[in-house]
Amino acid sequence: MTLQRKEVMQQFVLFKPMDRDFCDRFSSKVRQLRGDQSQLQFARLLGVTQPTIAAWENGSIPNLENIEKLAELYAVKPEEFIAEMYGRAIVTETKEPIEDQIKKLPVKKLASLLMMIAVLIGGIVSIDNKDSDSNEKIIEKQENRR
Repeated sequence: MTLQRKEVMQQFVLFKPMDRDFCDRFSSKVRQLRGDQSQLQFARLLGVTQPTIAAWENGSIPNLENIEKLAELYAVKPEEFIAEMYGRAIVTETKEPIEDQIKKLPVKKLASLLMMIAVLIGGIVSIDNKDSDSNEKIIEKQENRR
């Protein structure tokens, strides 16, 4: 099951999870992130107390600010960290910049794209000129009526 970013954050913030699987995953992740460091060393790294780390390792769930600190330490976005604790994947949108996409286009496709752009611009200019001509004719007619 995949979740959108907003859904993950809302689910965590509004319905602070208390199911056993979430707590077990979270406790394991804290132990994994702590590694060989003592609870006190790890607590200082995160700016929390040693009893806080002990509580997390025993199933207590931190507030969102501390989730963000843990996610940063884990080098992921908070919503990805939370989704992992739920045992789910999160849908992330990664879009390649348009410049990079254009650079990768084969020459024929690039030529076609440029041709389409030229035709589009030509059409816009033509329409604009017709509008100008029409406006000039309207002004001319009004001046002739006077």
